[in-house]
Amino acid sequence: PCIGGDPSPPPVSPPPSLPPSFPSLARVAAYMSSEPNSDYAAANCIDGDVTNLCHTQYSTDPWLSIDLGSHVYVGSVVIYNRDDCCQDRLGVFEIWVGSAQGAHASPAVMCANDTAPAERGPFTIACDTAGRFVTILQPG
Repeated sequence: PCIGGDPSPPPVSPPPSLPPSFPSLARVAAYMSSEPNSDYAAANCIDGDVTNLCHTQYSTDPWLSIDLGSHVYVGSVVIYNRDDCCQDRLGVFEIWVGSAQGAHASPAVMCANDTAPAERGPFTIACDTAGRFVTILQPG
C-alpha cells in the first residue's frame, strides 16, 4: 500500500514506481499482525516497489500498519494488489487511521469498509482524517 495525502510541509516526492499524480507521505516503518518469514516482511509494502509484497500468516483479523512518523493529514490511501497472482486475496477490508499500530477501533477513525476488486489496482480510498498510523484490516 502506498499512502497519499496533503501533508504540511509540502508532500514528499513519490517513489519513481508510483504514478506522479499520487503525492506520498513519508512511510517510516510498517508492522503486521504476524509475518510468516522475512521474504514477506511488512517493510516490503512501503519500499516504493509495487511489485513487492508483504503477507501475514493466516489468522483472524490480520492487519498491516504503516507508520507515518508523526501525526499528519491523510487525504487518501492507495492500495495495490499483488502483481503476480492472487489479486482476490485482499477481499473485504477496512482502513483505519489512528495513533497506534494495529488500531482498528475507536479512537482510531475508520476511513473505509469495502471490498477490493480482484485486480492489480491501484485503488484510491478517500480518508480525510489525521493520525500517525494507517492500518489495513481484513476483518474475520
